[in-house]
Amino acid sequence: MTIDTNEAVLTPPGQARMGVLRSDGQYRLIACAPVPAGARLFAIDGEPTDVPSRYSIQIDTHRHLDLPRDCPEDVIIDTYFWRYMNHSCEPNVRIHQQEVFASTDIRAGEEITFHYNTTEAHLAEPFACRCATAWCTGRIAGFAAAHPAERERLWPWAAPHLRALHQDPDGHAAPSVDGLPQS
Repeated sequence: MTIDTNEAVLTPPGQARMGVLRSDGQYRLIACAPVPAGARLFAIDGEPTDVPSRYSIQIDTHRHLDLPRDCPEDVIIDTYFWRYMNHSCEPNVRIHQQEVFASTDIRAGEEITFHYNTTEAHLAEPFACRCATAWCTGRIAGFAAAHPAERERLWPWAAPHLRALHQDPDGHAAPSVDGLPQS
């Protein structure tokens, strides 16, 4: 989705390539300048927690990064702007450990999105996806809940902790959580 950058965009300090846009009561992280595929956009920082939330990002088997409690909106926009990355079944960024990289060329004004099932084993709040892309799966609940064919498609972008959970000790892809072998 490309956003009209004439709308008010709040740019975090030191992040000239991206900004937080509020439009129609929704916040989105957008590119303010073109970003080439493969470029590192930023590092995700936050408060480590064992308890996932609607806005946390899973970084290890039992570890998530979340916003500090009672964090004011201006601090979220300046420091924890990653919180405004929305989901897409055809994202333009990927998360590797705590780093965010462009997986495609991103145009100025384009929303920065990632696929939640590439970092989350189980979402704290599963939801009906409305991204309407060609790969839209309809429901996002985490990697473990995804259909085996979807897990296979996402495998190259799956976070190391998800890959470890879904492999047997010999390094082969483990059977799906529903007992069916992966396709």
